[in-house]
Amino acid sequence: MEKIGANGPEKVNVRIIAATNRDLEKMVREGTFREDLFYRLNVLTLQLPPLRQHPEDIPLLVQNFLTQYCNRTGEYKKIASEVIDIFYSYSWPGNIRELKALIERILVCSDMEVITKDDLPLNICLGIRECKYNEDPHSTLNKALEETERELIKKALEMAHESKSEAARILGISRTRLYRKLKQFGLEDA
Repeated sequence: MEKIGANGPEKVNVRIIAATNRDLEKMVREGTFREDLFYRLNVLTLQLPPLRQHPEDIPLLVQNFLTQYCNRTGEYKKIASEVIDIFYSYSWPGNIRELKALIERILVCSDMEVITKDDLPLNICLGIRECKYNEDPHSTLNKALEETERELIKKALEMAHESKSEAARILGISRTRLYRKLKQFGLEDA
C-alpha cells in the first residue's frame, strides 16, 4: 500500500469482513458476481439467523443497548417487562439493527425513567408481523391488505379494552370508518 504523499510503499496486513443478504454462490453461477472475487472473500462463511428465529436473545440485546445508551448519555432508564413481551410478538424485519434503533429512539423520545408500551410506535405495539401475502401463493394484494387491517383492528380493540372510540383513536381513523370496517370484517360483536 502506498499512502498519498509517502516516499514509498508500506507493507500492511489486513483482513476483509464482508456481509450480504444475497446468495453469492447463485450469483456466481448466474454470472452476476465475479467468481474470482467470490473465492477471495469466501474463506469463512457464517450464516446468521434472523432475530425472529431466536427471540430468547431479545432481553439480552435490549439490556445491552440500554446499558450502552445510559453509559453514553449519563441518563439511567429502565424498560418495563411489558415492553419486552411486546417485542416477542414482533417479527423484526430489520433484525438487530432495527431493535437497536428502536431502543435508542424510545430512550431519546421519552422523558420517563421507565419505558412502557405507551412509548412504543404503533406498529411495534400492535405486533404487526410479516405480511401473510408471502405465505399464500394464491393470495391477492387485496386479501393480504384485508387480513392486515383485520389484525390491526383486533389488536387495537384489545389494547382499548373493547372501546371503539379509543380503538379508532389508536388506529388514527374516525369512529364511522372503524364501524364500517368492523361490519366489513364481521367483527361487529367485538
